[in-house]
Amino acid sequence: MAKRVALLLEDEALIAMDVSDLLASEGYAPAVAVSCADAQAWLDTNPAPDIALIDVHLADGPCDRIAERLREMGVPTVIHSGDMRTDQPKTGPFSSGIWIAKPSSTDALREALRLAVSAPARITPRSRVDPSA
Repeated sequence: MAKRVALLLEDEALIAMDVSDLLASEGYAPAVAVSCADAQAWLDTNPAPDIALIDVHLADGPCDRIAERLREMGVPTVIHSGDMRTDQPKTGPFSSGIWIAKPSSTDALREALRLAVSAPARITPRSRVDPSA
């Protein structure tokens, strides 16, 4: 049986390694993109991932277009970012994701993954996971 695939958009190497290890321990084959351009190229040449973890901003700019594409594809998404807006969007590309602040504990990130894949249709746009949990 093929492993589930997780697309990880992260430009900080140590965070990418830690999150990739967590994804692998949860049964995902991580595909890491360090830029929006890398993520776009990956999405153009691969089937939709089973889940995506994205930072709001990468080295080449904001990930709005990638987040919108993932949302249109119905991919459960976790927004793992240091940019935790106090007024998170109710509409738009990041509205359906589970938000978790960096830095976060492994348990909190694992819970965000579980929430994203278990019931994406029931998640409200303002869902958050406590990063210290």
